[in-house]
Amino acid sequence: MHGGKGKYYKSNEKVKFDKDITIGSPKELFKITISSESLPDEPQLPTVYKLEQNYPNPFNPCTTVSFDLPNDAAVNLTIYNIKGQLIRRFTGKKYNFWVKTDIVWNGRDETGKEVPSGVYFYRLSYGKHSVTKKMLLLR
Repeated sequence: MHGGKGKYYKSNEKVKFDKDITIGSPKELFKITISSESLPDEPQLPTVYKLEQNYPNPFNPCTTVSFDLPNDAAVNLTIYNIKGQLIRRFTGKKYNFWVKTDIVWNGRDETGKEVPSGVYFYRLSYGKHSVTKKMLLLR
């Protein structure tokens, strides 16, 4: 990487930036800007269980549910319809805390049958705790 003023750095070398650095030029097809404000000093590990809003939402036919864990844990991700009936479960797998986890739901129930358009709820359960969010399937 070029660090300005003719100095080059190894790709694995830690560098402290005093100002923003731009790689590329207006004539090139792309430009990368590295901002000293956007680079954390240390990697940020999750400190709480966090369930993200699914994306895309609304969705058809698939959506992704993401979550972060503050420690290794066995979690359950369950999907319910508006009547509270269990539609699909992703159960009991142990996930690592340092990896953001994505689970893709294909809009099908436990038997593999497509579910109809509608509002669905997804719940992340871990120990005595759970978090629930809403999503919309449009067929």
